[in-house]
Amino acid sequence: MSYLLARLVPLSLLAAAAAGWFVSRGLEIWTDDGPGPGLMPKATIALMGVLALAVAIAPGPASASEEDGPGLSRTFAIYAASCIAMAALVPLLGFVLPGLLCVFAILRFAEDRSWLASIAYALALIATIVLLFGTALNVQFPEGPAEHALKAVRIL
Repeated sequence: MSYLLARLVPLSLLAAAAAGWFVSRGLEIWTDDGPGPGLMPKATIALMGVLALAVAIAPGPASASEEDGPGLSRTFAIYAASCIAMAALVPLLGFVLPGLLCVFAILRFAEDRSWLASIAYALALIATIVLLFGTALNVQFPEGPAEHALKAVRIL
């Protein structure tokens, strides 16, 4: 990857983070009832900005797939398909089921982890998100069958 491109991509992400911060500036991070609507967007945008700045300063060595030339890698395609699937399925199935499926697909097919490890990590990650945000912080998840089941057992 060229020196300019190695700096241009993270600086573009940094610009997108700055634009996102500008758009979300009116959202409250915390309210009297708990986390406000701006907590997650601003936390995500801040993380994006910090990581983009770090990569712009020290991009690191090129991987073997980058040295082979331009093109769409299998890993990128799986990540992109998972993001699209997540965005399409969350309004229909809630957060938990699409989250489990996408994390599993990424780990198993993009990262070549074993079936058992992919299932275990997907369950652990989504359980942690549900317990941390849904149970501890009372963040509302989009409605779906898994969320109804978790509410029935008083986890959400």
